[in-house]
Amino acid sequence: MSAAPLAYGAEAQRAPWSKSCGACRRRYGATEWGSLPVIASLPHASVQTHLSVPAVWTVELRRCGCGAELAARSR
Repeated sequence: MSAAPLAYGAEAQRAPWSKSCGACRRRYGATEWGSLPVIASLPHASVQTHLSVPAVWTVELRRCGCGAELAARSR
């Protein structure tokens, strides 16, 4: 068994939350994400139908500076 996945997992837990755009590659931290315009918010009941574990969060859709739509679960 390789230690690489374990090291990545530990590193990912220490890294600050961020979201990046697949279109323009801009990266948004938690503060910048909060300042992006909200397009929609999908309630946990809507999200739950697509999951096999309980959903206790919503999915937020926000608009990137380039115009692309970004999605992230609520924190």
